[in-house]
Order: sequence, then structure tokens, then C-alpha cells
Amino acid sequence: MRKAVLFFAFAILVSGIASAQDQKVADKRNRLGLGFSINNFGNDFGLGLNVTSPTFFGGHMAVKASGNYQWLDHIDNKGEHTWSGYTLLRAGLSGVNMSLNDAINLYGEGGLVLALTDNTLSTESSSIGGYGLFGFEFFMPCNMSYFIELGGMGIGAKADKVPTSPLIANGFLASVGFRVRL
Repeated sequence: MRKAVLFFAFAILVSGIASAQDQKVADKRNRLGLGFSINNFGNDFGLGLNVTSPTFFGGHMAVKASGNYQWLDHIDNKGEHTWSGYTLLRAGLSGVNMSLNDAINLYGEGGLVLALTDNTLSTESSSIGGYGLFGFEFFMPCNMSYFIELGGMGIGAKADKVPTSPLIANGFLASVGFRVRL
């Protein structure tokens, strides 16, 4: 509970600082965004790079793409706990629903996911699926923003060369990071 109160106090502080700026959120959304994220896709930890297009359709839509390197946490064939890496690519459409105080942007996003695994994890080298999320973007005065994204992902890919054949990047999606608007 204390962490939630601190988070909301921080968000209010950030929105107050950002609302004092001269440049409007609409101007910032209408720029190319390059970002970095730390994520957890179905209990697989990862790091990612993302690109967000300038908005279109009156500032209400954007195209987003990301490349992530994920680690599957599992028990290997020797009975030892290990992490095995794989690549996850996402492409989708983001719909901007609402902006608050010229500092906070609320959006929904959905699209396709492609998982690329090597032959140590799965007999299939690629699997395709979908994802959907809700995002919160907090704009700063310096053409930078922080974001939080929560949602779900379904690929159906399994690490069938690993004991118990765990699912790869399937389930709850959580991602945090920052974007720089060019």
C-alpha cells in the first residue's frame, strides 16, 4: 500500500512538472519515439528496444514495433536451474484514448508477436501469436517520457526440448521503460 501511495505521489509530481512546460503533449506524440524497456512476458524476463511512429488520424493512432531479448527461466536436462535466451518481435497499432494535464497519455495497443527460438529450446524455430495491452505514458519537459504497459500475450509456443515443456512468452505482460521523442 505504501508503494502505491508513493507511486501516485510521484505521478502527481511528474504531471505537475510536465504541465508547466510550453510544449503540448499532442506536439510530443506527433514525433518519432525511440525507447528502451525492461519487461516480463509470461514470467520470461527481458530487455527491449522500441520504435513509435508519429501519431496519425488526428493524433489518435500510432504504429509501434519492438525487439526484445527474453530469458526463459527453467530446469535444464541435467536438472539444473538455468536461463535460456530467445528473441521476441512485436508490431502493433496503438490507439490514444485520453491525455491528462498535457503530461499523461493513456492508450491501448494490440498486434502480432513473433518468437524466434534456437534448437536448444524448441523443435520449432518460430511461433506467431498476438498481444494486447493498456499503457500509461508520463511526459517530461525534455522530450522524454516514461511508460508502463500491462496486458496479455498468447503465442502457444512451447520449449519442448526442456523438461516439462514450459510455455514461451505466454500470459501476463508487464513492461516499463522510457522513450525519447525526436
